[in-house]
Amino acid sequence: MNEEYDIGWSNRVAKDLFKIKAYLLENASEAVAQKVLFRLYNAVEPARQQPERFPLEPRLKKHGNFRFIKVWNYKIIY
Repeated sequence: MNEEYDIGWSNRVAKDLFKIKAYLLENASEAVAQKVLFRLYNAVEPARQQPERFPLEPRLKKHGNFRFIKVWNYKIIY
């Protein structure tokens, strides 16, 4: 059986996602905002079963095993 890891979102991430949504609502549409947020939330799902699937974040190598997921112009670091 495959082990599955929990995904937690920090308060900082919640604030950033709120700002992204507000920006997109003002400059695009609700449909675009929903699409972007949906894609960002779902981008981390593969990391639940394979956390080492994504590349190491080069800027954080000296701080540990941080990895990143690129979604359009966004970078999710975990």
